[in-house]
Amino acid sequence: MQVHAAIKQAKSSLDQNKLTLEQIEISRKDIILRSHREATALAIQQCERFAEKIIPHVDDLFNELKKRNYNPPQPTNPDFPFISAPINSINHQIWSDTAFRAKLINGMNEIESFAQYFTNDLADEGVAFIPTGQSFCQQCEVFSFFIGIFRQDNLPKLYQNTTKLYNLWKPRVERVVLEEQGKKIETLKSKLPPDDPRHPMGTKCS
Repeated sequence: MQVHAAIKQAKSSLDQNKLTLEQIEISRKDIILRSHREATALAIQQCERFAEKIIPHVDDLFNELKKRNYNPPQPTNPDFPFISAPINSINHQIWSDTAFRAKLINGMNEIESFAQYFTNDLADEGVAFIPTGQSFCQQCEVFSFFIGIFRQDNLPKLYQNTTKLYNLWKPRVERVVLEEQGKKIETLKSKLPPDDPRHPMGTKCS
């Protein structure tokens, strides 16, 4: 009798443990789902900020840089290193304008604040990439000379989130561009008449 009671109690404990594990798994899935939703919502929020605030501000800076004959380094080094240049170079003359320098730093700080949400996994970078990836990388490339000023070997390297997100997104942007070019090529090829090579007399099988 005691054996049957012990077995019954063991089965009850097993069922209870199973129920507890199922509840834990449900809770875990619920946490993952809510975290994903929050990361998606935050990514969308940052995309809106990028479109409504950052792009207009940075575009104004880019237009001013064009007027001043600014020449960003080409090609862009993904590490954004400090680039030594003659003190009288155009880029250094632009940087020596303290009032405009403050505007440039403000613009770079906005880009850095945008990037930190994705490099620290607070927002879903996959959601943000399609609407903002190419523009973000272009902004980094234009600002590369000025970013490099803050990344000299003997100083703490700033704009770490900017450089990290650039290195994540730039190869992806290039792949997307190549894929789009491939699609266009295939579309053009499909519109061409079929290939019908000529054959020397007596060599074509009927």
